[in-house]
Amino acid sequence: MFESKKYKALQPVVNAIKNDVANNYKDNAVGTMKRLKMEVEAATLSNELKAREIKELNDLIAHYDEILRNFKRTY
Repeated sequence: MFESKKYKALQPVVNAIKNDVANNYKDNAVGTMKRLKMEVEAATLSNELKAREIKELNDLIAHYDEILRNFKRTY
């Protein structure tokens, strides 16, 4: 399936969030989440993302928002 250029450009941001959460870097993850939210919103308003991509990214944002809300340090 073909992906938009903007969706591909957002993948490193998504990967950074996943890595930050996996490594217990909450502060970094929160900052990166803010960046992702702003970029998804801007791309949505300018029609740079497909409907499927918007849904997928918004679902991912909701998922990681929940994880960060319940985040507990393990050290």
